[in-house]
Amino acid sequence: AREAVLLRKDGSVLYALGHAVLLVNEQTGEPYIQGMAIDITERKRAEEALRDLTRTLESKVIQRTAELQRQAQQLQKIMIELLETEDRERRHLAEILHDDLQQELAAAKFHVGLMREQAGHDASLQATASQVDHMLQDAIDKSRSLSHELSPVVLHHSDFVETLRWLANEVQIKHGLVVSVQATGEVCTESDAIKSLLYRTAQ
Repeated sequence: AREAVLLRKDGSVLYALGHAVLLVNEQTGEPYIQGMAIDITERKRAEEALRDLTRTLESKVIQRTAELQRQAQQLQKIMIELLETEDRERRHLAEILHDDLQQELAAAKFHVGLMREQAGHDASLQATASQVDHMLQDAIDKSRSLSHELSPVVLHHSDFVETLRWLANEVQIKHGLVVSVQATGEVCTESDAIKSLLYRTAQ
């Protein structure tokens, strides 16, 4: 069976599927061809329409995929910008705690020590000065701990594996939990924001 494209008298195109058989006339012995043609124009048009639809769908899928990729890249960019902003603010707050508040508390603690020396044998003043000294030391310790939690120095100066090992050690010291960090080779992150996000996740 073979497909053929025929032209009708009115100029329209006809698609036909032809079947032909070579026969021999029993009386004369002459060969002749006997055949049959089936009009498959509608089927061909349906196939072409299906091909057009498939091409259209493929084109739309490509366009939609490109749009989704563009949106995903925009979201990723926004997320990284937010992470970087958060990381900057954390570092800024940690610096305020370390450079300003802790220094003020340390200075106050120093002056309380001087007051205790001047109090001499006054037990009441000695007790009050000692109590204030302990309160100030507690505030310094809490401020230092909060500063480390907000933005640990190791996060910005060490390899990420070392950062995680430091975190594991901190967890063991503070909570008594033994954490094992297993890593092969150096772990490099794309940016400090991503590194900070991974650190917070691990934390």
